[in-house]
Amino acid sequence: MNKRSFGFLIAFVMFGYFTKAQDYFADRNNAGTPIFLSKNGSKNYLFSAGVNTADATAIKINLYKQNWGSPKFGIDTNHTTLGSSGWGVFANASTKGGVGKLFKSGNFDPGFSGGVYYALTEVHMWKDGLGRLHSKYHAWIFNGNIGFANNQLYDPSAVFANQLSTKKFTSPALGVSYVYAPSLAKDDLFVGGSVSWKKKSNYDDLDTYNIVNDSLITANGITRKVTKINPSGDTYAVGAYKEFSTFQLRANLSYIPAALDYRFGVIIYPSVEFGGPTSARINTGIAFNYLQDGNPTLSVFTINFELNDINNAAASTKTFLKRAFKVGISTNLNFVTGR
Repeated sequence: MNKRSFGFLIAFVMFGYFTKAQDYFADRNNAGTPIFLSKNGSKNYLFSAGVNTADATAIKINLYKQNWGSPKFGIDTNHTTLGSSGWGVFANASTKGGVGKLFKSGNFDPGFSGGVYYALTEVHMWKDGLGRLHSKYHAWIFNGNIGFANNQLYDPSAVFANQLSTKKFTSPALGVSYVYAPSLAKDDLFVGGSVSWKKKSNYDDLDTYNIVNDSLITANGITRKVTKINPSGDTYAVGAYKEFSTFQLRANLSYIPAALDYRFGVIIYPSVEFGGPTSARINTGIAFNYLQDGNPTLSVFTINFELNDINNAAASTKTFLKRAFKVGISTNLNFVTGR
């Protein structure tokens, strides 16, 4: 039985319905919208929970519900089209203080986001004159979400009492994704793309510092330095803070080789981002996934390598690797009901 898929792309096996799921266009921050195809679509839910480490460690939860339509036949029973729809909700909490900070304080600072999405999928199957079975697959996913963050800023030119401030930031986003598999009879190869709009800030481009408040106590000619109990301080960004809207065009290529028993997959996702205070940014990324046995569309472990703003549109003075190269690692637990 061939079950296959990976990263942000999904597959359907021509000899029946098997559980399929996928984090579409997943990146190092685990930003994706997982959907699946199953035998009992009206009874199935997918629940997934993941933890990832990038610049900000994050926890993500997701719930998706699948619904199937009735099969549609072509000129004869050798031509069949199967369609489905589904809806999902998700929430993502992140903090530069690490996952432990979330559990200890319940504080989602500096970021929390949540959203909804809707998916339409279709598989077309047919037999040729020699009785060989063929199929092709495509899917559309529409999503919207809103995020909240507390961006902490440090202005050394201000008077001391006003140097540290917190900027509350709201970031709505809308997007549409498409994926196409010209043939599901061979190793899984998928191509796709997405278009998205999002309100963003340049907070991640600014230099950051740990700020610790100290005090000096003088007695009998002796000066004693007293440090705040929090020894690591809080993270603040320095520079001209800005908020703006961006549009991103993203291409995607995914491959899951049969020779590896559909347990490993690789995805390449170049993109161009327009808008904001800089010229267009050119980005690219590659992700390697270890896939769940028996449900190879579900990723158990992922490592992402990215090069962001390759052309240095932000005019950063940092070295290329320090400003552009990013690595993210994520692990996921996935549960499917009604199988």
